[in-house]
Amino acid sequence: MTILLTILGILGKVILIALLIIVAGLVLLPVVYRVRITKSEDFVLKGTVRWLFGFLYVSFGLTGAEKKFIWDIRILGISLRKLLEKPKDGNKKKKKKKKKRKKKKAGPEYTEAAKKPTIPSRRVTTDYVWEKGVEPEFFEEEELSGFEKAARKLKEKREKFSLTFENICAKLDKAKEAMQAFGTIKPLVMNLLQHIRPRKIKGFLIFGFDSPANTGMLTGLLGCFLGWIPEKLEITPDFTQKRLECDVRIAGRIFIVYTVIQAVKILKTPEIKKLLKSRK
Repeated sequence: MTILLTILGILGKVILIALLIIVAGLVLLPVVYRVRITKSEDFVLKGTVRWLFGFLYVSFGLTGAEKKFIWDIRILGISLRKLLEKPKDGNKKKKKKKKKRKKKKAGPEYTEAAKKPTIPSRRVTTDYVWEKGVEPEFFEEEELSGFEKAARKLKEKREKFSLTFENICAKLDKAKEAMQAFGTIKPLVMNLLQHIRPRKIKGFLIFGFDSPANTGMLTGLLGCFLGWIPEKLEITPDFTQKRLECDVRIAGRIFIVYTVIQAVKILKTPEIKKLLKSRK
């Protein structure tokens, strides 16, 4: 009995230490993400997300001319994608075996009964029931004059216009509420975006159009945002030919606890609550 208690005590301590490590990882260790975009002949995008020294590892990407999406999730080096793909083949084999067994069990009586056509049941419905010997009366619609027809059309158009005007007013009121809500949560959203934004962006980008004028216009437009372009990202226009080449690497980190706290603050603001209730 004492041996069992000591084993349970050791297991409890191990579980407690594991939980403490996970909590410390959530609070102290960030989620690190890296993305690489390359374009020479084909477009290639590759990205990774890591947390807790590789305890959780996520990879994704777009490769090839068809831009096929590839993903994988690993926990302690175990691939979830492989675990999900293996049972599918096994299930297919089991289904095929079951079908073969059913075919073997089916006898001649079963097959003949299955071949018999099923006659759908007919429902008889009557909208009007007339008494015997009484002929139904048919009423002809009264012919309207041109003035009456025009008056009826104007009335219908006025009703439609009133409905559309009410819808426009309702949409404008919702837009005003959304703008007011965004005004209140703008500082929180900006803090969240500032936290999520990439810390490192480096590489090169070479672009060019058929028309040198279009290349010059885009170059001038990019010049308006020089303060936003990272120093280690080289942008080179090519005025001689149509061209697009790049090799850009992006890296950043996200603290889960801070992100969750900011998201909860945004959702708890009264304007956002009111906006979400109105949309339900």
